[in-house]
Amino acid sequence: MNSPELNRMAALMWIDRLSCGMPICIQTSDESQLLSISVWIKGGSAHDPVDKGGVAHLCEHLLLRPLTLPNSRAYQISLKTGALVNAYTDPEWVAISAQAPLEHAKHLIRLLSVLIRNPFLEPDGMKAEKEVILQELREKESGFEEHLVNIFRESAFTGNPCVQPIGGTPKTLGALNISDAQGYYTRFLNASKMLITVHGGACISNLIAMLEEAFQDFPEAASSCDSAKNEVSTSAQVLPDYRPVRINKQMSGKGSGLGVLAGFGSVPRNTTRYWAALAFEVLMADGPQSLLNQWFRNERHWIYGAFSMTEAFSNWGSQFFLLRLSHDRAEDAIKYLGQQWRGLPEFVTDERVDALKNRLASRALSSLAIPQDRMTMMRDAALAEIGKSKKLEGGLDALVAQRARELNSSKLLSYIRNYAEWDRVSLVCGPI
Repeated sequence: MNSPELNRMAALMWIDRLSCGMPICIQTSDESQLLSISVWIKGGSAHDPVDKGGVAHLCEHLLLRPLTLPNSRAYQISLKTGALVNAYTDPEWVAISAQAPLEHAKHLIRLLSVLIRNPFLEPDGMKAEKEVILQELREKESGFEEHLVNIFRESAFTGNPCVQPIGGTPKTLGALNISDAQGYYTRFLNASKMLITVHGGACISNLIAMLEEAFQDFPEAASSCDSAKNEVSTSAQVLPDYRPVRINKQMSGKGSGLGVLAGFGSVPRNTTRYWAALAFEVLMADGPQSLLNQWFRNERHWIYGAFSMTEAFSNWGSQFFLLRLSHDRAEDAIKYLGQQWRGLPEFVTDERVDALKNRLASRALSSLAIPQDRMTMMRDAALAEIGKSKKLEGGLDALVAQRARELNSSKLLSYIRNYAEWDRVSLVCGPI
């Protein structure tokens, strides 16, 4: 496994399209005997029709339903591969990921093809998956930090599709039926709405041949009967000049301190803007040397810690910073935060940005060791680079290094002025 050919292949990412038009992104590697494949469907919760919240998440569950049915073709194929299959839904995507030993590559690809070519549609199965999702919704509601973030999203970013409940609500979920699922499949299970990413030690040409065979004659686009009626999604409602609203919402409950969420939204996350956003997160709330902690270092009664959360999607997103404050000094701390935030541009110097770039690159590269993060970055890289070049020499490591090199103080300042000025920051206070 240490041949020169494999070592060369380990530093190559190949981007192309299958004959049906579906984009593919393959990164070869000799670090594992596993093959990882993900199918990305550009039909996440933000694309749910306004009165059918949760349909994307329900369809994600239904796509994997055949794996629980011994008589299904997908179940029989899975027995041959020993594959681990998982799926998730976010506002922009529904993703199905599968891993299996390298020698089962053909069966693994066929398994994913079978799942999306023959989507599950059966009333009893739909009822069972609805019950699973309802339990998931109940579990999410019980977590305090999840509750705090939900309060922030709903209050500060009203109408932005990234804040809509991914699983819908009990009411919208209960109203969904077989025709709603069929409409989703018709709309999104086609090459124009999908992307495949692959990571493993297999030969690129062999992988492409197997993918071509599995997805031969796959629909290139939604059929003309695509259910456009009543299919206006929440994402279509967001105005281009959308701005978050300044709020201060006190939640009920008791705690040893106050949690203050500061955030801003509608941030484009493509090419260099994504890296500027990531650099800003590192600058503000990444460890004890972060800017937020430096600001409050001499005010020990004000802050216990700062934590950052970034939600990034293909075209827009939001960033949150969670501060833990003492009750009696919260008002003073927020005022101080505003004063310091307004002076943020003065803090962004070439020297500080150069130091940030090293932290940023090491942080991004370390995440590549996590299979799912690797696939996510492959997806983002493919979308950013497709049409420019079919291959990226050096693979993901080279792409991360390139993006980090491109970052400079001018780009970071431009990002802050466009998206993170204090008058765009929203605040939520609650006991924690």
